[in-house]
Order: sequence, then C-alpha cells, then structure tokens
Amino acid sequence: GTGPASAPSNAVMPAAPAPLTVVGDVEPEDEGGHDYDDEDEGDEWVGDGYLAFEEFKARVSVKLSHKDKRDRLTVVGKFELGENGEIDLNYDELILRVDGHTIVVIQAGSFKPSGKRNYRFRGTIDGDRVKMKITKKRNGKFVFSLSITRADLPDLYRESDLTLQIGDDYGTEDVKIRGIKKH
Repeated sequence: GTGPASAPSNAVMPAAPAPLTVVGDVEPEDEGGHDYDDEDEGDEWVGDGYLAFEEFKARVSVKLSHKDKRDRLTVVGKFELGENGEIDLNYDELILRVDGHTIVVIQAGSFKPSGKRNYRFRGTIDGDRVKMKITKKRNGKFVFSLSITRADLPDLYRESDLTLQIGDDYGTEDVKIRGIKKH
C-alpha cells in the first residue's frame, strides 16, 4: 500500500521472532542461553534466535595513539543475511566486537534513512565519535563503513576476530588489522 503505515519497498524488514538454528564454522561468545553440541566437530551451535550471515567480509585499520582519546578505528565491509535472516535498524541494536571486546554499541532506532537504501548514524558514544553507513544493495546484500575517532581502544592484535551483530543476526571473520605491527 501507499498509506503512511506501509514501509517503503527498500526498508529493512523486522527481525523474525522465532528462534533459529545456526550452522556455520564460527562460534560466538557464550553469553548464556546457548546449547553447544560438542559431539559434532565443534562447528555447529544452536542459539536462542541467533543467525549467522550467509557472507561476511571486512577490512579493519587502526591508528593508535599514546594520548588519551586519540585512537581511530575504521571498518569497511559487506554482508549478506542468512536464510530467514532479517534486520530492522529501528528495533535492532548494532554491536561491533574485536576479539570479544565490545568496541561500539549503536542503540536501536539510532540510524536515520539517507536516500532510498542508505542508513546513517553519526554521534558520540561514551565519548567516542562514531559514524556508520549501511547500504542495502539491489541484490539484497549490504555494504557498510564504520569510523570511530577520539577513542580509547583496548589492546588489539594484528590478527583478530571481528564480529558484527545486528539484532539476532551476526557475522564473524578473522581479520588482519592494518596499523598494528607484527609481534
């Protein structure tokens, strides 16, 4: 319909309420409520409503400073939702983690539409300046960019696990963080 209650055809749809089974080669942190099946090869888990992205790729770079609140983190990437995966930035919070450290949490409803398929966030979270853009491509895949400045980042390793979670959908990838020297 065209009435005010209908969502535009390019809107990010609401998340599915039913718990979903996740099958993949990654395991998110156990924050309780997950039943792990150790009898398999350790690569399957059943989460309470969590669903892995079909595809997730990201590039990460940092600029670390010895001064307080001067670190910078940049992430660019793409993802494709898994089967039955749905996100709605009006109701789903976004969390970025590196090696289990929560780097940023953007609360549900904080993204603003920008154009037909773009969603943007600009603001200050815990003193860090955060900018993020998520674009839904015509093929249903998403691209994103995230920049955090004036931050105090935790100790990071050149080779790290990066997790992007939006509501109950997530992707994890092993990344080499540019800007960190080999140890």
